[in-house]
Amino acid sequence: MKHKSYLLFAFLIAAWLGIIFLFSAQPWPNSFHTSSAVEQKIISFAAQFAGGEAVAEQLLKLFPLRKIAHFTEYMILGCFSTAGYWYYQREKRKTEHSSVLPVMGFCALLAALDEFHQAFVPGRTSSIWDVLLDSVGAFTGIFLSACVIKKIRGMKKQG
Repeated sequence: MKHKSYLLFAFLIAAWLGIIFLFSAQPWPNSFHTSSAVEQKIISFAAQFAGGEAVAEQLLKLFPLRKIAHFTEYMILGCFSTAGYWYYQREKRKTEHSSVLPVMGFCALLAALDEFHQAFVPGRTSSIWDVLLDSVGAFTGIFLSACVIKKIRGMKKQG
């Protein structure tokens, strides 16, 4: 019997989308409280290192945690989606060399739908800039996953 690894990734994608949805569904005061608590934990952790607290505070001013979170959430989604799509293509014997374009479209569509959903959450707004940031995060995850998959395929061909 074949292993259906793509089903594991389908579950991971669905679970991750649930997490993204829960964060997006938080009204502004709750979302702000969550972000502030995470920032304080980062600063407390960084304080253990020489100059860490000051450096962490400066970095968080340059790259606000909320934007880093957008990028990271979708980078992880891009990784899961690429791996799932690759396993699906491989196990269904469609092709060994699949394009990442459907995965890119899938992730960009989800980013747009998430921002649309956020427009209906009290105190929150939607932004095309967040869709772009989410998409860049997803595309980064897709690129990294594609590189890993290519490396694995190359190792299997040699071995």
